[in-house]
Amino acid sequence: MQAIDTGARELFVGSSVLKLVFGQFFAPDYLDKRLADDDVSSQKSDRPEPGLREGNLSAPVDYPSKAEGSYGDRQRDDGVIVDADMARKSVFIGLPVLALAAGFLLARRR
Repeated sequence: MQAIDTGARELFVGSSVLKLVFGQFFAPDYLDKRLADDDVSSQKSDRPEPGLREGNLSAPVDYPSKAEGSYGDRQRDDGVIVDADMARKSVFIGLPVLALAAGFLLARRR
């Protein structure tokens, strides 16, 4: 609903998304290597799948979907939601301005 309320074109939802997006800007090679090393196995649980369940790989399932799963104990009702354009502007305009200000202050001290 925040996208509707604010008119944002893109939202970053969750701190892990912020880390991934800005990590890709600042250290793409490191991030690519780390994701490749982690592989798909880091996304899978070591718990066995309970029974035979229908999936939705080739067709939708017949029962209504729900936003709950085996990790429901870790879900939260709050989270970081950031306007993507504002985040990019803050990083790519704000950081150089801070660096210039720090350089100016250091130059004045001498």
